[in-house]
Amino acid sequence: CNVSQLRGMGFTDMREMLSGIRYVQSTGSCNVIEDAMMWIVTQREEVEEARKLDMARISSEFALTEEQQREKDVDKKLRNSSLNIILERRSEFFPSSILLQCGDIMSIFRQIIEKEGKTLVIRYLTLEKRAIK
Repeated sequence: CNVSQLRGMGFTDMREMLSGIRYVQSTGSCNVIEDAMMWIVTQREEVEEARKLDMARISSEFALTEEQQREKDVDKKLRNSSLNIILERRSEFFPSSILLQCGDIMSIFRQIIEKEGKTLVIRYLTLEKRAIK
């Protein structure tokens, strides 16, 4: 009888209807049909919300991995670039660099590169880039 009433309301999934009825009966409710209907609708909404959250999480993780790959590619390109390209005033790697605008600092960077290699200069410029963001 309860199942046919729920069918009359447009529900078609037998498992869903029986689960709703069992749940409501276990709570001792007197309004079995109405409460079962509400339980079914709530369960559907929770499943839909969980699906949306999962899709958002997957999308976010995919975007993160793409960003990480882009950063790795830029880092590799940077490490393989010549010193002149890295230290250009409008460097493609450090376009907002204030340090690269100052001739005195450029001289210091060139001295560091002679002694330490370009890795240390890249590190300084990367730190500046993060600070500017």
